[in-house]
Amino acid sequence: DMVLRKMDDAHYSITNFSVLEKLSHVYHMAELWQHASVHYSSFLLNPPSREMCTCVSDLHLNTITQELELLALKIKYPGITSGDYLENKGNFNDYGYGIHYSYGKTADPSPEFQAALAGFDFSGPEDEVVRRIAEELVDGDRGMEKNLVNEEGWEYWKGKVQSMDEEGNYEFAMFMYCKLNA
Repeated sequence: DMVLRKMDDAHYSITNFSVLEKLSHVYHMAELWQHASVHYSSFLLNPPSREMCTCVSDLHLNTITQELELLALKIKYPGITSGDYLENKGNFNDYGYGIHYSYGKTADPSPEFQAALAGFDFSGPEDEVVRRIAEELVDGDRGMEKNLVNEEGWEYWKGKVQSMDEEGNYEFAMFMYCKLNA
């Protein structure tokens, strides 16, 4: 009901996704929460230390705030971190973004990208921030280049919409536990 009751609103959920693409994203997110819930349940029985939760909950130290700001702009400006956005921005599909969840400074994307993101200043006029992101935060993400309208599109989406590995599920569950309980 969450997606279908707003299916005529182009600006609901992820802008410019079709109803099928929005439903696929909802199921993907449910899968993410399900995998993390296993670890979350274990934290209820054996909580992490207060020191661990203090570290995990430090939004500036762990770059979660920066990751979310970048994700919001990737949704609004597909291809912004592709490496050729400024030259080709009219050629990117305006209906999606690449979805890959990975946590940890040594995980994909590279440690160099993580360091650049950690130091990136998201303040200022949006057009200036977009230009700086396109120049300084290049990770090769060209957005979702195929619509989900047939079997070929589904094969493409399955490859792009990846769930976190178990380490990522564990870290996400610990973050949620610490934010909610510490």
